[in-house]
Amino acid sequence: MNKSKLARDLGISRTMLYKLEAKGMPTNKGIEACITWREQSLLFTHTKQWRIDGNKGVKRESA
Repeated sequence: MNKSKLARDLGISRTMLYKLEAKGMPTNKGIEACITWREQSLLFTHTKQWRIDGNKGVKRESA
């Protein structure tokens, strides 16, 4: 699977995908394996949904 598409499907940047791959995420086994690995390996507080400032990671348009 293309890494850009996998990152998009997971809702993360390509940079984050490469960081997680270096930590052991199985990017060659499909999205289900990646989701399972993330649920088992990452702290849920280290996700976009738990940001203190409320930033959900959406790019904002400049004025």
